[in-house]
Amino acid sequence: MSLLKIKRSLTAILHSRLLLSLREAFIALIPYFVSSAIAILLLNSALKLEIVTPTDKAYSLIISSASLVLSLFPVFVSVLIGFFISKNLGQSGVVGAMLALLCFLLHGQYVLLDDGSFELNPSGGTPYAIIIPCLSSLILKFFVNLHPNLDKYFHHVSRFLSEKLLVILPFTLTFFSFYTFMPIINAVGELFATWITPDVGQSTIAELTFERMLFTHGLWFLGIHGDNTFNMVFDANYLLQPIIGDLPAKTFYDTFVLIGGTGCFAGLIIAALFLKSGSHEKNIAKLSIPFTAFNFCEIILFALPIFFKPDHVNSIFAGTDC
Repeated sequence: MSLLKIKRSLTAILHSRLLLSLREAFIALIPYFVSSAIAILLLNSALKLEIVTPTDKAYSLIISSASLVLSLFPVFVSVLIGFFISKNLGQSGVVGAMLALLCFLLHGQYVLLDDGSFELNPSGGTPYAIIIPCLSSLILKFFVNLHPNLDKYFHHVSRFLSEKLLVILPFTLTFFSFYTFMPIINAVGELFATWITPDVGQSTIAELTFERMLFTHGLWFLGIHGDNTFNMVFDANYLLQPIIGDLPAKTFYDTFVLIGGTGCFAGLIIAALFLKSGSHEKNIAKLSIPFTAFNFCEIILFALPIFFKPDHVNSIFAGTDC
């Protein structure tokens, strides 16, 4: 394949509405990421300063609330992806979000029925939080395009109402279509998971940590929150095991690999401060300093952005500085 074809293919991918929608969805989650991290920081600081103890009722309440918020993270992801893909495809974002949530909850093994009661299954359902909303939005668009034009029957009805009435049939067909192909996706997913899931029994903790770093930074390169996506798809409990002496792998990774956050953004911020006053990069760097000090790098990561910008693909292949 020639360099020109590679350039065109990469440009098409980076400009695709699907990838754009995924970026927008994870950008919209920045308040969730940052506020959750700040809450954890404050709780750990309170424990360290002995303001609260694990036996306090307030501590138990905070831990229970935090656990529930983390369990609902896949729900937030599915809703936002469904919303932005549908919106960028010219459909109702609200309808797309509702359909994505409905399909994810019922077809994504997130909500399970056990002895007449429902329970959440975040570990089993989270891989579908990205897959199912993408499929539901694309299938909805497909059925909408096949739907006959009935606008003339709704000329006396408000556009808002007619839009929702016309989407009833595509919405229903999309939802029930999942029953036809989800068994295949489940089978393929189990096979794929077997192939890419870290082999805790055959690999050292250092190898597993290195594989995680490659995977997460590969996702960051595409503009997707790598660390959170990895934790959604895989079990990362091995990071709690020691990698050197009694030092847990997670502590080692956060301290010595992610110096200044994912991508070592502390150095990038310092470099940006030497740019001319009033520049976009310098303003973003100043804004992100208090967050990056505690390894919250979403602000600078998505605001610059660090991952490939579609507008810069041509300059990259032309050999110019982007």
